[in-house]
Amino acid sequence: SDQFEGAYIFQADAFNILAGAAYTDVDREDTIYAEIEDPLVPFPIPVTDEIIDADSEDKRGYVYANIMLPSDVTVTLGVSYQDYEEDLYDLNETNPKFGVVWDVNDTLRLRGTYFEVMKPVLSSNRTLEPTQVAGFNQFFDDLDATRSKRYGVGADWRPREAVSLGAELTRRKLKSPAFDFAGDVTFDDRDEWTHRAYANWTPSSNWALSLEGVYDRFENDDDSPLAAIVPERVR
Repeated sequence: SDQFEGAYIFQADAFNILAGAAYTDVDREDTIYAEIEDPLVPFPIPVTDEIIDADSEDKRGYVYANIMLPSDVTVTLGVSYQDYEEDLYDLNETNPKFGVVWDVNDTLRLRGTYFEVMKPVLSSNRTLEPTQVAGFNQFFDDLDATRSKRYGVGADWRPREAVSLGAELTRRKLKSPAFDFAGDVTFDDRDEWTHRAYANWTPSSNWALSLEGVYDRFENDDDSPLAAIVPERVR
């Protein structure tokens, strides 16, 4: 795989802008092998042994702006455009990004976000594009070309200089590529809820302690062709 990416950053007193573009080309072959074990036959029976080309090409551009408003409010506005091509399907997506951070006072910060993402092709899981909006992750280890919408709210509280507490409530709606038994591509509708609460304490310059609790809930498409290998519900 080859990945080329560049970005431009402009900083002013009341706002900053990051604009960039990326191109990734993947030359890939998958060897698919499956066999059946029959108690009446002393050896496995091969049912398929083939090589499938899984080449892909991913072109994307993006721009993000962080705007500092009065009353210590920072708004993030952004958009990305992505053109994904693979041997079996092509996708073109325009993804809006929105986030808001409000520093209520010196100790309390409130956050909210909504954004859409299509999982880019990354040669080594790295990119110059911002990986979070208002402190919420937007890139996950999904299958390439997975389209998702995520929205959430969060709060961060620092009652003392050495102590920070916080919580997030988020939901992600996904359309994930799946191959049926005929070799055609469908897109599973999946839902993920991720809620977390954390506490951090730095009692000295040599020690840092953290405690975190996470609630995860996953639901797969009831009609998924991958129902035999992907769980229907996980909590």
